Amino acid sequence: MSWLAKNVEFKPIESMPGGSLKILRENPATGIIKLSARAMEPTNHHTFGHEIVIMSGRIMLWNLSTKQEFELEIGVFLFTPAGNVHRVKDLADSEVFVRREGEKDIFMDEDLETAKREAS
Repeated sequence: MSWLAKNVEFKPIESMPGGSLKILRENPATGIIKLSARAMEPTNHHTFGHEIVIMSGRIMLWNLSTKQEFELEIGVFLFTPAGNVHRVKDLADSEVFVRREGEKDIFMDEDLETAKREAS
């Protein structure tokens, strides 16, 4: 069955000041995340894996479970497995396509102030 998402608006992401999300599909959860420069997502994890493609801008992603650090630019694809704890910091105004393997869920592992200190 075809799926068309039209006239969908971006809504603020409560856990990520400077971030907003346009949900294109509920399951699997698919959308576009818009980040203003220097936006920060505290350390979190999900019960599903998810993949992202950088559509514009540049972000840093730390995978604390695997001790990997990625600087992601336009066109780059990254898959994060279920349960991996990660943190995101925007380096420039960015748009990121995200597709999750299930419905949207997020479990926060730190607060925003801790994330800002750790990512400095």
